[in-house]
Amino acid sequence: MKIAERQSGIVQLVNERGSISFAEIQSSFPDVSAITLRRDMEALDKRNEIIRIHGGAKSINYIIHTDEGYCNRIIQNAEQKQGIARAAVSLLNPPMSVYVDSGTTALEFSKAFPDDNFLVYTHGLHCAVELSRLSRPEIHLVGGKVSRLSLSIVGSNAIYCLDNTNFDLVFLSAGGYSANRGFTCLGEEECYLRKAVVKRAEKVVMLLDSSKFGKVATYTLATPEEIDVLITDRGIDQMWLEEFRSHDIRVMFCEDFDR
Repeated sequence: MKIAERQSGIVQLVNERGSISFAEIQSSFPDVSAITLRRDMEALDKRNEIIRIHGGAKSINYIIHTDEGYCNRIIQNAEQKQGIARAAVSLLNPPMSVYVDSGTTALEFSKAFPDDNFLVYTHGLHCAVELSRLSRPEIHLVGGKVSRLSLSIVGSNAIYCLDNTNFDLVFLSAGGYSANRGFTCLGEEECYLRKAVVKRAEKVVMLLDSSKFGKVATYTLATPEEIDVLITDRGIDQMWLEEFRSHDIRVMFCEDFDR
């Protein structure tokens, strides 16, 4: 792989994740030495294409303006995310208590959410704003600390808000999935919150486009045993489908839900 091609790949990876550890970069370039990758990151940092941090790197978008990075993620695999949202809506049956994750796929789900009798909790700021346009659901935004990385609410107060609430359906998203690490995300505090939500769920639905499979983020938020339904697109590799079906996970494809 040529230097320019490799460095371009590093920038793309950092921009996709927003914040990434050096170990994750290494795993994406297994044939490149650690010394070479560190030199690449140093060069990219000097050219202001990424921001080097202790143990990894961050996207320029997140440093300059978090919302710009969020907007970039919205347009990535947008068609698949919209299809996943339509499939997720098909699982709703009022009245239900529902939890909606943060993230761009969850935002598409919030845009498609029906105006009916639901109790809805979320820690996603953009999701809460989108859901607030509806007149019939009762919308709750959990309280706590604002994460600029994910534009969500995190922290112990957010988890405390859920102590006495049970959910019929929980809709989660993730930064990646691998066989060894399960479903993973970048933020530690958001990971703890998602774990708490899973414990309060009757059924957990994972919203994940096929680009996320084989990727590993820093923190494991759920294992396959904790997921009941996976909604994805038909770009997913057959080996992942076989693995999920071995865990009795129902797999739904967004292409089966037309506009």
